[in-house]
Amino acid sequence: MLSLAIRVLHLNCKLGRRITKLFDHGNSIKKHLRSYYNQKREIMRKVIQNTVFIEMMIQC
Repeated sequence: MLSLAIRVLHLNCKLGRRITKLFDHGNSIKKHLRSYYNQKREIMRKVIQNTVFIEMMIQC
């Protein structure tokens, strides 16, 4: 009975480790996505600023 409980605990430990690994992986993916979107937003902001600047140049 005791060995069975220990075995179950061991399995849970393995599963827990696997789950935390998965969560860590998910978090790193989230970080990558967030930085990617931030870069994209920054690029879009620059593009918009440049087009506004060009339009102002054309109007002058």
